[in-house]
Amino acid sequence: MSENRNSELSDDTLTLILIGTFALMLFGPTLAARLIPQAASFLVDVHVLTTENVILPLSDAAGLDLGRLVIAAGGLLLLLALVVFAVRRAAARSAKSTATR
Repeated sequence: MSENRNSELSDDTLTLILIGTFALMLFGPTLAARLIPQAASFLVDVHVLTTENVILPLSDAAGLDLGRLVIAAGGLLLLLALVVFAVRRAAARSAKSTATR
């Protein structure tokens, strides 16, 4: 029984690491662009942000156009799905362990 518990804990830890990493990849560049002006210009140089047709401005002159905004929204939906999956799995495991007692 203890081996199964350690495995579940390991799965939970892996899920949290996955969610945290994905959230950092999704929100990290936008936070950097808002807080550090040099980061915004770097993100424009590597084509993460744009200066043309900006719909969602993240700094004075750079932001997300429609295509980048759609990609960011898709990433946000994927992050939300991962969180819901983790919460439901934890609730199901909790209900299962309560039922077996």
